[in-house]
Amino acid sequence: MLVTLLPVAASLLRVGTELEIDAGMGFSVPPIVFTGLVAPSGSKKSPIQRQILGPLSLLQAEADQEYEYAASEYEVDLRDWEQTRVEDRGIRPRKPMPREYHTSDATREAIVLSEHASRTPAFSPSSQSGAFW
Repeated sequence: MLVTLLPVAASLLRVGTELEIDAGMGFSVPPIVFTGLVAPSGSKKSPIQRQILGPLSLLQAEADQEYEYAASEYEVDLRDWEQTRVEDRGIRPRKPMPREYHTSDATREAIVLSEHASRTPAFSPSSQSGAFW
């Protein structure tokens, strides 16, 4: 179970978080954890992953709804801003960014180019064969 829990927990930490390994030496590392759950077919791998990733799926659904609302609000605000005379405009509305808690189908390029860099999404492919970059 820890093989799934540790990388998920690490993915929820803010980018820039470091773990202090040896204070005397000033040695610290980022909490980047790569794991792989390998076992024969029928070994209950999927139920373990569903148990750990289930709450992230709920958070993702909520975040998707919030993003849809913010994106539609942004479109209205941007249209109003563009129709306002230049000398009367305030600051241009900021485009909302979607929050990704979990993904099971992502390319390395898509993750690197992610525009929301305060946290990284947990990645859990259904088959580890495509996860080695």
